Amino acid sequence: MIITLDLSTSKVGITYYDSKTNELKLDYVRFSDAFKSLNSRAEYLIEYIKQKVNIDKETIFVIEDFLKVFKKGKSSINTIINLACFHSIFKYILHQLNVEYVVYNVLTARKLAGFKKNKLISIDTKQQVLDYIKKNLVDLFNNWTIVDKNLIYDQKRTGRSKEYSFDIADAIIILLAYLKEHHGK
Repeated sequence: MIITLDLSTSKVGITYYDSKTNELKLDYVRFSDAFKSLNSRAEYLIEYIKQKVNIDKETIFVIEDFLKVFKKGKSSINTIINLACFHSIFKYILHQLNVEYVVYNVLTARKLAGFKKNKLISIDTKQQVLDYIKKNLVDLFNNWTIVDKNLIYDQKRTGRSKEYSFDIADAIIILLAYLKEHHGK
């Protein structure tokens, strides 16, 4: 089982890929305000995943690395520190469970997954990634069973994509990168 995560302190995009059955499940978690600490969020996330799939010695977690640079208008030092702490806590829990994990830089993952940002248009990168996944989902995962595929296509009443769709698309990119690098797919 390969579990990929786009981790943040408020929400997480998740994929579960079973190579034995070629089944890909799409999922997400949004943390409620009831989770005051990063520890409680990380513990909840691992328990949530355990309820969805069996985590054993063959399970590999593939995680999108956290942002390490400032983006104008997008991040603050507090955001980066919180994200780094959350990643560390979650990886420590995986270590305690003796579960293997791999971390991918977002730019490296996108390149491995075949995504190319179009710098000539004004659409932000997150939207371009989601559009790439929507357009290519069937071709990328030929002969796979995709569970909850609608999560990628869900829209608000305004016609804009729901926020979790972006996180799931990032988790799919991480899966594609891992499979390309480790399995040549």
